[in-house]
Amino acid sequence: MIRALEVKPREGLRIWLRFSDGSAGEVDLSDLVGRGVFRAWDRVDRIVASFGETG
Repeated sequence: MIRALEVKPREGLRIWLRFSDGSAGEVDLSDLVGRGVFRAWDRVDRIVASFGETG
């Protein structure tokens, strides 16, 4: 099973991921806001808080 090993928040609603198979990349989650489990992500400040500081 391929697993996410590292996840880093990026600007806006994007995240960078690195997987156990060596692949890595960035994904834009903006199209998921307000849908399903992402319904709580109706405000950007809530999203940033869920990832912690981007420092």
